[in-house]
Amino acid sequence: MYAVKVSRSVQREKMAKTDTRTQSLIESLGVIRMIKLFSWEKPTKERIREKRATELKWLFKKKVVSFYGSFECTLTFFPGLRYDHGPLKVRNMPWHVLPS
Repeated sequence: MYAVKVSRSVQREKMAKTDTRTQSLIESLGVIRMIKLFSWEKPTKERIREKRATELKWLFKKKVVSFYGSFECTLTFFPGLRYDHGPLKVRNMPWHVLPS
């Protein structure tokens, strides 16, 4: 449950950063003639590059949280599966004594 909550908040932050970068690109493309006229290519490129770097940091955080969530699910689901439904059922083990 905790992993889902954290994943949701990280996803929201990542999407906010993506929206910010996309908006900057749209603005830059809208005024591309002015950017070329005043030679603002380098500052514009740096501004977009910084926003992309921030977005990639949030993407990495999202992947880490997603991995943690899937790992947590694996730890809680598979141990029960091994003993209840797997080929080596506990009651079929030769060392296991069944109650009479």
